[in-house]
Amino acid sequence: MNYKTTQAGLGLVLSLLTTTIHAETWQVGIVAETARSPFAGDSKETNALPELTYEGDRFSYLGGKLQYNLGSFDGGDTYLLGQMRQRQYYSAGLDFDDDLGLDGMEDRESAFELGLGWENRATWGKLVSEGAFDVTGAHEGFELTASYSYPKQSGRWMIEPAIGIQLQSSELVDYYHGVRDSEVRDGRPAYEGDRAVNSLVSLTVGYSINTQLLAVAGVGKLVLDSNITDSPIVDEENVRKVGLGLIYTF
Repeated sequence: MNYKTTQAGLGLVLSLLTTTIHAETWQVGIVAETARSPFAGDSKETNALPELTYEGDRFSYLGGKLQYNLGSFDGGDTYLLGQMRQRQYYSAGLDFDDDLGLDGMEDRESAFELGLGWENRATWGKLVSEGAFDVTGAHEGFELTASYSYPKQSGRWMIEPAIGIQLQSSELVDYYHGVRDSEVRDGRPAYEGDRAVNSLVSLTVGYSINTQLLAVAGVGKLVLDSNITDSPIVDEENVRKVGLGLIYTF
């Protein structure tokens, strides 16, 4: 399996863009990211991908995620969201047959998810919570996330450290990390995934070259729950990412 890093997986680099864009703004650019999936037999890959971002009064598109602002609630903004499941360390339509370590595994389909989000920005930082569930019948599960970041700007420089937690339902974990009876091989027993709580930390730095051009870099680490790492098709306890990007604002 070639681990394909997607736009949706570039959040650790692109998160800083939400602090720099304004209403009715388009951004285009290219982002390069080095990452390794947690699946057995996979290797580290570097990918360079085009990036498109739009921010409007109510509608926005950032890192593969669609959002529609519903208005203010409890001091923050509430929004509808839509996203593809390739958002974390997964890739769309995992092709397990490409790797000897996953030989005999059936393909896992990508999923489109809908949900709600809430974001509160203040002088003490930014809080974001989101919940989304599968509407395509792929994994039939859900994911809840909560994160805190502290975006800071000084002259041309911007920095945003962040921490977060991620709850994935047993259905989601089992679909992408479980081993079905038909997939059992020597050294690979059947495995049923259970609910997982993952944690993440990231640091993003940006530099405004001029009023329209932004250079951005980020590092991030996702620490996986034992209900994922205990799977016989997983051989990594965490996922590390390093990314660099150049973004142009219209």
